[in-house]
Amino acid sequence: MSIYKTGWLSTPGYKLARRDDPDTSKDAADKVAGKLGKMQTYVLSLVAEAGERGITTKEMQLAHPEKRPSSLSSRPNELEKKGLVFYAGDTRSGARVIRLIKYKHWQWFDETPVGAEVIETMTLNLMKEHYVAIMYEDVGNGLKYKEANERMARLFNEKNQWEKHKETIWQWFDDTHGEIAE
Repeated sequence: MSIYKTGWLSTPGYKLARRDDPDTSKDAADKVAGKLGKMQTYVLSLVAEAGERGITTKEMQLAHPEKRPSSLSSRPNELEKKGLVFYAGDTRSGARVIRLIKYKHWQWFDETPVGAEVIETMTLNLMKEHYVAIMYEDVGNGLKYKEANERMARLFNEKNQWEKHKETIWQWFDDTHGEIAE
């Protein structure tokens, strides 16, 4: 169901945040509660329906030719100023892609060369720490190669990170902990 149909934007701010929510949540609720115009609400619903893929103003105009182009194209900027949508910098057909703020995370970062390298390094360092910790649990019973490999596969199964890096981790472990492992 779209945001446009649910009507939460016409709800008072105190009903959008719980009593025990942090002040930032209450401030955000007050910021958006009942303060969006009809077209802003409509455009926000289109952005929400697009999901994480996002939508461009051109796509909105093609899907809704009954709306004036200027009515659709000026609303994303207003919504961005209210902190409800963002632009990650990507484009489709020459138009900027708009997404709900809830999709603003590091996803775009790993698509840049520097971002990919930083994330790769962070992932490898985290894997090394976990591998060593698992290997040395209860060392009195010997190092746990099989158990460590199984647990690493479960811990780092997203995007097959363990499969991608396991030989690097094994080599690193042998190089840095070889005397202990033998």
